[in-house]
Amino acid sequence: MTAVLKEWIQKSDEDYCVAIREIRARKNPAYNAVCFHALQCLEKLLKAVLAKNGMPFTKTHDLDVLLNDCIKSHPLWDAMRADLKRLSP
Repeated sequence: MTAVLKEWIQKSDEDYCVAIREIRARKNPAYNAVCFHALQCLEKLLKAVLAKNGMPFTKTHDLDVLLNDCIKSHPLWDAMRADLKRLSP
């Protein structure tokens, strides 16, 4: 695993941990933060896939754009599009 790929995955894991910790909060969970960190987690994982495949990507937070690039090598991932679109706004 390259250093760049490892960094994308580590950053994604951090966002995942924050989202999980916040959604499990017993008092006043910040649901907007859960959604934000879930988006960030998925964004970084999609970018990791693109980096692993040597595919360039633009500086974007739009999961739909990143998914379009990823489905070139993982066509079945198109099934996730509706769920990813809910997080992007």
